[in-house]
Amino acid sequence: MLAAENVGRALGALLLALLPLMAWSAGVVPETSLVVVEEGDGEGVINVKNTDVHASLMYVRLENLPEDPEGLLLASPPISRVEGGEKQLVRFLLKSSRPLQTERLMRASFEGIPAVTAEKGHRIQMTFNQNLPVLIRPKGLPREREPWAKLQWGLAENGMVEVKNDSPYVVRLSTHKVELQPGKQALELPKAYILPGERLQLASAGQTLPLDATHVKLWPATSYGYAVDSFTASLN
Repeated sequence: MLAAENVGRALGALLLALLPLMAWSAGVVPETSLVVVEEGDGEGVINVKNTDVHASLMYVRLENLPEDPEGLLLASPPISRVEGGEKQLVRFLLKSSRPLQTERLMRASFEGIPAVTAEKGHRIQMTFNQNLPVLIRPKGLPREREPWAKLQWGLAENGMVEVKNDSPYVVRLSTHKVELQPGKQALELPKAYILPGERLQLASAGQTLPLDATHVKLWPATSYGYAVDSFTASLN
């Protein structure tokens, strides 16, 4: 035990001695928490800043959701050199040949890799990956401030609580949890977003659903991911 403590102290002292020689990269940081692509414009844009003092190579990757594997966008430029403290404009170009009928959701990751420098001495460089949702909006679709109010809640044939999104809007939530009212029994959604046309069933951790449940309390989030006041919907 004593030997282990001595080794721990030695490692701690070594790390403290190396701290002045370490340079930590803060990476590339998008200016917003959501990328919005308007079909009417054919693209969406976002500025990404290199918060490090050194130049970085920024890689932009698009990711499809498992529920929606269609690749609708191209990132331009996919790779760029961004000087320390500077910004890079990234465009997301819509490549769908068919008019969109509903909102669609993808994700984009921004990874900054510090450029190799000729500086001498010890240097530890860290890369940070920022992963953001990308919301693609159909042309002419009115904006909806409370898309979660359009969700329909009820009981499935197997007795589980089911939520349906028959609206053309993507609904985001700030937590996977909802509560049955009255009684405050907690249920779990499999994910924190509900796509247009989706039906999801909620896990009840083996508990029997209360027969007097009439409402469902949920905690929505805006399109940008900001939590808002809780919302109570009827359970039909």
